[in-house]
Amino acid sequence: MSPVLFAIYMDVLIIRLKESGYSYLLQGVYFGVKFNTTKSVATRIGNRYNKVYEPFVLSGNNLQFVCSLKYHGIVLLLDRRVKFCVDT
Repeated sequence: MSPVLFAIYMDVLIIRLKESGYSYLLQGVYFGVKFNTTKSVATRIGNRYNKVYEPFVLSGNNLQFVCSLKYHGIVLLLDRRVKFCVDT
């Protein structure tokens, strides 16, 4: 996900958390979502998949960039295009 799309997604998420009452305000910062950065990764797809960028920071930690990941038994191979491989 691009940083812009991520920011849009997070804005909507924070607004919904505020409205739900499951978050709280501390010195101007809303809390209510905790990310597990040891299980989170970042990836790029498309023409610039192998370009070097600044680290993607989530909850104060740099995310590892990967070119493949496994999700529910499906391996996603990521470069210019997404390829799928299903474990049997």
